[in-house]
Amino acid sequence: MNSNYNNSSTILTVKIPQQIIRKRFGNLCNSENLADIYFILKKDKEQRRIPAHKFVLSLGSEVFKKMFFGSLAIKSDTIGITDVEPAAFMVLLNFLYFNEVQINFKIVTHTLYVAKKYVVPALEKHCVDFLKKNLTTDNVFLLLKQALLYDKPDLKELCLTVIEKNTTEVLEANGSNDIDLKLLILILKQDKLQVFESKLFQYIVWWSEIECARKKLPVTPKNQRSVLGEALTLIRYSFMTIKEFIKGPIQSGLLTEMEIKQFLQDIALNANSMERPRCSNSHLESRLKFYTEMTPITMMQFFSETKPRPKELKSVNNYFNVKQNIFVVGFIVLNIFRHKSNVKLTLEKYEPLEQKFTVSQSNNLIPAPDVLTFMFDKPIMLPTAGSVDRSYAYGLETSFDELAEDDVNPIWKPLKTGEIEQCGQRKKKMNEYFDWGIGYDPNIIYARGSARDLAHVTRNSDDVQDLI
Repeated sequence: MNSNYNNSSTILTVKIPQQIIRKRFGNLCNSENLADIYFILKKDKEQRRIPAHKFVLSLGSEVFKKMFFGSLAIKSDTIGITDVEPAAFMVLLNFLYFNEVQINFKIVTHTLYVAKKYVVPALEKHCVDFLKKNLTTDNVFLLLKQALLYDKPDLKELCLTVIEKNTTEVLEANGSNDIDLKLLILILKQDKLQVFESKLFQYIVWWSEIECARKKLPVTPKNQRSVLGEALTLIRYSFMTIKEFIKGPIQSGLLTEMEIKQFLQDIALNANSMERPRCSNSHLESRLKFYTEMTPITMMQFFSETKPRPKELKSVNNYFNVKQNIFVVGFIVLNIFRHKSNVKLTLEKYEPLEQKFTVSQSNNLIPAPDVLTFMFDKPIMLPTAGSVDRSYAYGLETSFDELAEDDVNPIWKPLKTGEIEQCGQRKKKMNEYFDWGIGYDPNIIYARGSARDLAHVTRNSDDVQDLI
């Protein structure tokens, strides 16, 4: 019987499931079965003997390959290791045997170290990805240190971005003083920190006190200058107001008389009434000013012309969008509140996550001022809304205990348009940057009956077009 079937030319290909391969190698992981190399891990008081297999380790690591089969291969079947955490070494072995990674935040940095030591790039990447996903304002300094130690530029840049966008929160986080001078200098060299210079100065003073204690030095201005070194020169003192400079740097005693004289001259050259945030590259502050109708009207007249005055009016609301990314540092509002009334201003971002920024003060000066100034403790970035479900992306609410009497505070009826000024000079129309809406009550609280301004805004060094 003839047949064209030729057994010798037939090739049968069978694909073995990955889990079977993992099971075969996995049965060998940390097993004495066929083991030909042993690792003695000594870390602190812990010692552990781990069996392994040269062939398996060499397949996943060039370091192990040269160690076991290179021209200078070791002869002993036992290797002592003193610089690796046993738990991290087991993660390495599990990865080489199973091709799986099981890490948590407690051992991830130790695992990154062992992966780099034995040149296992895939495991390094898993560690870096884990760190990126778990990066917070509380651990960003720790992860930045790891990024510098293990030369991970992408992780470093991500950490610096988190620090730039959340500077105040980072500086106030637990353990924020546990950094060395090199890292402190790196942070102070960043141009886009969303913080006021006075806050940075407060932080380095605090850090210098802790550093003196770590070095067992008395906390004196001389020793603080010594431990700060270059860091003291990286504060941009000219961004402060005279008031902040006196309250901070001068009273600290850290600056020399010559330095104080020079910085006072630099500050005097600025025309700013508010402290300039680090994230702004414009040396002049910008102010938003509403146009108003020129006929003064009383509170009672205002409400009778628009709607009945609520009996228990406790807040005034406005809504707005921004057309270009900006930073807001504060608001100036017309004082229409009863003397000794507590006043609270809240700026709310609706998307992508609802965030609220609140500042409060008591209206207790005699005589009562015409306006109340609310300054946030950090510059707040307001990005363009993009796609939002609401008509407006931002809300501004001013709440209070009680309004003044109807005939006490005449006001000027505001319009929803205005202009942006620098040093009293008009630079842009308001509608090029803002789109203001009217909430439950019109803009009465933000009216401007004189040349004074409502909002102090500064531009973003990258994302916002220059106001000039």
